Amino acid sequence: MAIVHFVEHARKDNVVCKKGESYYYWTTRITIGKSYHGQKHFSKTKPKRSALTNSDFLAQIYDIEDDQIGGLSALDFKEADDLSSEASNIADCIRQIGDEQDEKLSNMPEGLQQGSTGEMIQERIDECENMASQIDSVDFDFDGDPDDFDAWIKDKIAEIQEVSYGGP
Repeated sequence: MAIVHFVEHARKDNVVCKKGESYYYWTTRITIGKSYHGQKHFSKTKPKRSALTNSDFLAQIYDIEDDQIGGLSALDFKEADDLSSEASNIADCIRQIGDEQDEKLSNMPEGLQQGSTGEMIQERIDECENMASQIDSVDFDFDGDPDDFDAWIKDKIAEIQEVSYGGP
């Protein structure tokens, strides 16, 4: 993961700001052959985790964790079914990413499937299914006092937000 630097006052104009303005920059490493090269990125706003990785897979996972799962708290749920539906959509997105990895694994030559790259992809597939299953296992049956609904929703959101990617 890249290290993000914050510059409070730019010494000169650059691609994102004028002299005196603040900005962020970070460098991602690119492998070309056996050597590493850095690609410098600039932004006026703090970058999301997905911008700090060269992995499309991890970028998708980070976006789901940060935007969809992390954004649940900002939504206004009036019924338990609304949260259940949103959680189901998130689980489906995670499964779709796992399916993409499964397809990637299937398209690899047999020898590579058994190697470290194939093992890493299989671990990603398994972890995506694990995440989706954890979200699916949340019980969304609310049969309590309507006055307790808001607290119940917050607890369920917190339960979903505990789910995170733990693979390679």
